[in-house]
Amino acid sequence: MTHEPGAGPDHRRTPPWSGEVARLVTRHGKEVCVAPALAEVGLGVVTAEHDTDALGTFTGSVPRPGTAAEVAVRKAALGLRGSRHGLGVASEGSFGPHPAVPLGTADDEVVVLLDRRRGLVVQGRAVRPAEVAVSAVVGPQDDLAPLLARADLPRHRLTVRPDVPHPRREDVTTGIGCPDELVEAVRRWSRHGRDERVVVSTDFRAHVCPSRRVVIAAAAADLAHRLGHRCPRCRTPGWGVARLLTGAPCRLCGRPTRTVRAAEWACPACAHRLERLEGAGRADAEDVRGDPATCDRCNP
Repeated sequence: MTHEPGAGPDHRRTPPWSGEVARLVTRHGKEVCVAPALAEVGLGVVTAEHDTDALGTFTGSVPRPGTAAEVAVRKAALGLRGSRHGLGVASEGSFGPHPAVPLGTADDEVVVLLDRRRGLVVQGRAVRPAEVAVSAVVGPQDDLAPLLARADLPRHRLTVRPDVPHPRREDVTTGIGCPDELVEAVRRWSRHGRDERVVVSTDFRAHVCPSRRVVIAAAAADLAHRLGHRCPRCRTPGWGVARLLTGAPCRLCGRPTRTVRAAEWACPACAHRLERLEGAGRADAEDVRGDPATCDRCNP
């Protein structure tokens, strides 16, 4: 994300967490993505393993009870249960239509720091086009070659589940890394799906999705940046972009588009917010316009 020029690091005081250790809840090796960024602000990381699948799975076998940010906070709190630590860290990701890339899939990652003692939550975020995001409904007689060409096996892995609204957790095969495993899983679960169909999709668990790990690391870097930057009003660490605002004028017709026009900066502790136009501070800022592909008039 872009960083506000007028809200730089406060060099008069180190971040209040410097020298402390946070518990990171992960089952899938996310410490390699998160720990290096937090070390930059003097925060150590230890891991805590919990059944995070109970808070939602990418396959839909367990619905996620809330937004990605809300679930990340629940995970961080889960890691602090029965612990003497006061700091918890967790991440959560989601995949969906990219806000700026037509027909593209976005990987939207959130990494949060929960400070139990201070009653504070600081959130880092990164949104990138998903490098690999396969999703297809197939049957045992279908040609799987086109799907395999996009799947990037074995670097990325696949999941197979019956084509039903909410499959049971035990009815999902994950971590598929070769064509033979895929064929077997399709054959096995097609007997449980509607019209003998299954859903094949990229396995987005961090330890088997290297392109997602890059985005988690970017979200952790955004979190570290916030921890080193204080609110210009109350001086609490955590100042950064809270959300992106769409509506940049279309460069063809001038109507509002789905292209980002501004970023809203916010403090995690007080109500202070600041809106900054996209491209502000650049020589060509006045020429920033929305992509016609994201305009409902030019591209209905």
